[in-house]
Parts: sequence; C-alpha cells; structure tokens
Amino acid sequence: VGGALKVILPRNWVAEVSGEHARLDYPGRPPARYDPAADEFVLDEEGWIVLGAGERRDTVNRLGLDLRRQLNLGGGGARLVLGAGVEWVDQDSNDLYYGWSGWAGNAGASVAF
Repeated sequence: VGGALKVILPRNWVAEVSGEHARLDYPGRPPARYDPAADEFVLDEEGWIVLGAGERRDTVNRLGLDLRRQLNLGGGGARLVLGAGVEWVDQDSNDLYYGWSGWAGNAGASVAF
C-alpha cells in the first residue's frame, strides 16, 4: 500500500511527499540462521548458509520528500532540472541480514536538450 501527493509550487518548484507500507512473504524460502555472538551466518560443513524453519517475511515502511525545480536555459529548448530528496526506511525481517532502518538522501542535476 502506498501513496504520494505532488504539489506544484511557484517558480517551477515541484514537491512530492510519499509513503509506502509493504509486507512481503516468501513461501518456501526460510530465513538464514544467524549467530549474533559470532556476528556471522551459520554455515554447514560444506560452507553453505544454514536455513531456519518457517517462511521468510519482510515488512517495509518508507516516508519520503522530494523537491525538484526546472529552469529553462536560453531559447533553444534546453533546460536544467535540480532535485533533492530525503527518505526514511524501516525494514523489519525474520532474516536478520535484511532488517535495518535509516535515512537516505539524494541531490542532483540534469540537463536536457
């Protein structure tokens, strides 16, 4: 389930607020076993990762804010697009390798002719 709200602001600014909640189930794919004391995955005699019982389940929550501005460069149709964004992600999983939460940011520019 997700949604986004995009607002066109003065001076060619566009703001977008978005959110998402996803529950992912992986039938028949058990999570990897992890040993927190050794801080490593449990391996069998042949070096393969040992899998736990049950099915793997992930839950992901995201909230984001993006800002973009388009500038026209001269009369030839060229334009410069500036952008920046920030996103908070919380991912919970019964497979310890995939559980994490944190912030991510981005910024950039592009020129189109």
